[in-house]
Amino acid sequence: MSVQNLDLTGTWDGIYFYNDLPEAGPDTPFFATIKELNGSLTGTIIEPHEFTKATIMATILGRRSGQDVAFSKDYEDPDEDYLATVQYAGTLSSDGDVITGEWSIGHWKGWFEMTRTPSVAEKVSREEPAWVEFDG
Repeated sequence: MSVQNLDLTGTWDGIYFYNDLPEAGPDTPFFATIKELNGSLTGTIIEPHEFTKATIMATILGRRSGQDVAFSKDYEDPDEDYLATVQYAGTLSSDGDVITGEWSIGHWKGWFEMTRTPSVAEKVSREEPAWVEFDG
């Protein structure tokens, strides 16, 4: 399938990493829901809050052009630790199932990876059929 025909709409499991800085945070998993329409991206991300046992939600807004993906992440109801907008710039794999790249907030930088999660229909079609025997 051509990358031009791919659509990022769906759910994605991701993780972002900090560069090797002593004051940096931990590797952080996240879950994204993305909607793409004519190359424009909107969606949400949920991830663990770095300083509490809660999760924090963010909205994303961006673009995809071919294999280039870029979006900004703004946290909803941010506390003082989550006020800054995070910029993401990455590359979509040729099969459309992985995005890898770099994130940045001012002088902070790191890398990220997102993997498309299959839909329920895709999961079911990939599973082997189960045979049940009945005693009768």
